[in-house]
Amino acid sequence: MLDVATRFWIIHCEGDTQVSHEEVLIEHSSLGSLVAALKNSGVDTLICGAVSQPLLQELLQSKIQVLPHICGNVVEVVSAFLVDSLDLQQFKMPGCRANHCSFHHAHRHRRGWGRKNRHP
Repeated sequence: MLDVATRFWIIHCEGDTQVSHEEVLIEHSSLGSLVAALKNSGVDTLICGAVSQPLLQELLQSKIQVLPHICGNVVEVVSAFLVDSLDLQQFKMPGCRANHCSFHHAHRHRRGWGRKNRHP
């Protein structure tokens, strides 16, 4: 559950290429302090598994794109993200099947599900 996570892998990308990564520990006492710490670490997109609705809303209000309900090997997930393939079933948490997971069904088309925001 993202709400209680303290270990984060921060990936630095240029275009579609990962240039570096670092594992950071973020101790936090509230959802707001977690969001602030992520923002201060330069996070603009967050890929995660389970996340509560209150935390999801705080992240979105802070302009952090959230790709929730993702699971799998970190290296494979990052690789899939870089080539816009996070919508593959192998990366969805159990219970998230095509058109059966309420989050994915409601957000897939509206937010460009699995697509990385590209900045020139």
